[in-house]
Amino acid sequence: MPNATLRRFRFIISQPDDLFYNVTDTQQIVSSTVSEITINVRRKADITALAPVFKLTEGATVSPASGSVHDFSHGPVVYTVTSQDGAYQRVYQLAVKPVTKMVNDTVKFDFEHVILSAIGNGVKVS
Repeated sequence: MPNATLRRFRFIISQPDDLFYNVTDTQQIVSSTVSEITINVRRKADITALAPVFKLTEGATVSPASGSVHDFSHGPVVYTVTSQDGAYQRVYQLAVKPVTKMVNDTVKFDFEHVILSAIGNGVKVS
């Protein structure tokens, strides 16, 4: 049965650390149930000229073309995947969203040197 599915995509860029928090984020696998895709990038990343490259089901085509440059700063770009025989189409929205993210997953607290000013009249806890 012919299919029109976007399986995965990637961004080919010379400095992935300028755009992504993790280099592995340059390639994304797309679930068969997803039609709206949002990629989070660094808050100050330049998203005005990105060219995602798509892996589609065999024989399928995508419009706009895979590898074409788009400005994602104005919102999602709509891509239409068409099956090889032209009988099936699926529409995807790809958004690139600048976000602020903590670099480490773990936040460290130092409870060894806490001064409790409200309790114990400023006695140092050890």
